[in-house]
Amino acid sequence: AAAFNSGFAASRGEIVFFLDSDDFLHPGAVERVLSAWKPGISKVQFRLDLVDGVGRKIDVYPAPEVHFDSGDVVPRMLATGRYETVVTSGNAFPRATLEAILPIPEAEFRMCAEAYLVMLAPFSGPVVSIDETLGAYRHHGGNSWSLDRAAPGRHLRRSLEHDTCKYNVLRTKARQMGLKVPRSLGMRDY
Repeated sequence: AAAFNSGFAASRGEIVFFLDSDDFLHPGAVERVLSAWKPGISKVQFRLDLVDGVGRKIDVYPAPEVHFDSGDVVPRMLATGRYETVVTSGNAFPRATLEAILPIPEAEFRMCAEAYLVMLAPFSGPVVSIDETLGAYRHHGGNSWSLDRAAPGRHLRRSLEHDTCKYNVLRTKARQMGLKVPRSLGMRDY
């Protein structure tokens, strides 16, 4: 979260991409995002090639068979605690949306801070999804969020703690907006 907060403070453009240090955008990605841009949206998201440590394509993230959510995703988030989105490098945000939701709480979102952004941005407007790979998400086993095969219980605990932080952010924002939040928020999130 500290890097997101500092990066945003240093940025100047009207559209902001947060690119993780081990990921990259394909040539033409920015132009493609700009061609899909519409006034009043909360973000543009796009699929990423999943690549290994040397950049060889392994798969697509999210997988092509996964329905990529678009439009008003707030009802889906309130029903299930989530919507189909992508990691940091597959998102572009309007400055106005980020100004409304930043700074990211650094203690709660030390890791996977994009979760804070993807949970709150849709309250500012619809999500536009591009069903193309416009960049690459590097998966090399040393990622901070990689499954620790030696301690799968630790990975599960981290995942649950992270999800609890996401649900708390979602719950707080929805209540501020006068929206009803189910008590079982997150229990319907597979």
